[in-house]
Parts: sequence; C-alpha cells; structure tokens
Amino acid sequence: MLLGSSNTNISIRGTMISKILVAIDHTESSQHALLQASSLARSEKSQVVLLSVVPSYDGDLRMMGKSRVLQQMRDPYREALQHAENTAREFGLPLQSFLDEGEPFSRILMLAEQEKVDLIVINRNEQFLVDRIPIGADTSKVISQSTSDILVVPEKASLRLDRILLAFDKSEASRKALHRAIDLSVAYGSELTIMTAFEVPLEGFAYSPEIWEKDAEKAKQLLQQAKDIAESNGVRHLNTVVRHGKASTEICELAKKIDAGLIVVGCKPINSMRKYLLGNVVEKVVRNKTNPVWISKS
Repeated sequence: MLLGSSNTNISIRGTMISKILVAIDHTESSQHALLQASSLARSEKSQVVLLSVVPSYDGDLRMMGKSRVLQQMRDPYREALQHAENTAREFGLPLQSFLDEGEPFSRILMLAEQEKVDLIVINRNEQFLVDRIPIGADTSKVISQSTSDILVVPEKASLRLDRILLAFDKSEASRKALHRAIDLSVAYGSELTIMTAFEVPLEGFAYSPEIWEKDAEKAKQLLQQAKDIAESNGVRHLNTVVRHGKASTEICELAKKIDAGLIVVGCKPINSMRKYLLGNVVEKVVRNKTNPVWISKS
C-alpha cells in the first residue's frame, strides 16, 4: 500500500534511458547515488522515479502507540524522500516519487515493472556489509531478480562515462551487455575497454601445458568478435584485454588500473538466491568500493 505519492507524468522520447528508478533510504550513500543518477538523467533527458520503502514492523504494537511507532519509523524515510525530491528538482528532472512500506527489494521490483523503468539505481552502503551477503540482502535480490538494468553506486564512487570497462564472455547476457556498453560509448564518446578472463588450474597446466595456449587463443578470438561488433557500431576509442585469473578479481584490478568510471557486466535474472550468492562473478564485482557497476540484464 502506498503511503503517499506525488506525480508529474511527462513522456520522454528519443532517449536511450527514458525512465530511471532510484531507491532512496535514510543513508547518505543513498543521496550520493541519487546525485550520480541525476547527472545521468539530465544527460539522457530521463524521467526519474524516486522510491523510499519503510521496512515492515514485526513487533507487538500493542505495547506502544501504534500510530506513534509507525510515524517514528516512517519519518526518516519520508524526510529522505523529500530531500531526494528537492535534489531531483534542482537538476530540472521530471519526477515521480513514492513512499511505500514492506520488503524493500520486492517493492523496488514491483514499481520498476509497474512503471516500465529502463534502469534501477541503488546505493551500496559499507555499513551493511556482512560476510555471507557482501552487498546487502535487498541489493542482491534486486540484482538477481530484476529484468531492468541496474546501476549500483558505491558510497564514495562517482559515475563517469569517459572510460568504460566491459567484462565480456561467451554468454548471451554478456552480449547484451556489449550492446549496452557500445550505446554508452557512442553516446558519450567514451573510451571502451573490453576484457575477458580465463583461468587454467595449476594441475591442468601441469598435466597439459598446451591448455593455457588454447584457452588464451579462444579468449583472443572472443574479444576479436566483440571488437568487430563495437567498431561496426561506431565505437572510436577501443581497447581489448585478455587476462588470466579469476574473472571477478581481474575485472576489478583492471578497472582500477585504467581508472574506469564505470564497469559494465551482463547478468540474466536468477530465481535462486543461493545460486546467485555462491560465487557469482557479478556479485563479487559489485563488492568493489571505487567503481559504479552497470548490470545489463538479458
């Protein structure tokens, strides 16, 4: 049930990203993510949808005044939403805003589908990190189940589109991410680096040294395919990089080395959270503290 909303319905046409949903909570990192999203929205002439979700209260409200407890719970989220509205208006953005209650991830996904948004922007706050779910339960669930693209912004990271790193493999999701990275690179004149990583276990190399050369050659051929597609679609500043090692580690290290303003990765919707959290490359890349990560959904 919506607790309140203010709507300004404006049709935006001819843009790559027509509508952006920004999840707002009571943390500073949330407002920081909104600033990054607002800059992108202004460039894209996008409509912004703000959503702040008050978590459901499971305690016994009979012990305290129900209305007073609920009001105290809602106030920080309502105030954060009002602050976010002011920020969006300062950027001159067409705006919708919603204050809701329930499970944040489910409300984000529901509104994203209802409003047919092209991009969901969520912050990553370090204080919520835990070992088993290093990017937060709600963030993980949004990433794994959303059918819209997602932009995850670490609390101190700035979104820059001058230098983009695309992590590429042979999956269909990765090919969709390639086209998203191409769109961004062409639109903003970005330098695009396409990288792929392969890993040959030590025992495999010891048993058959030629495996390394074969896998390296396959990686080069894969990148050549991606390069041909990027060049044929108008990307002017293009690099390709092959790395040996764990994909998530190599992606993050290369992003730091080239000072990437954005990492783009592909990910198909995953119904099983357990499957998602146990070793998924995307989840590990999103852990990084310095680079926003754009997750293109297949």
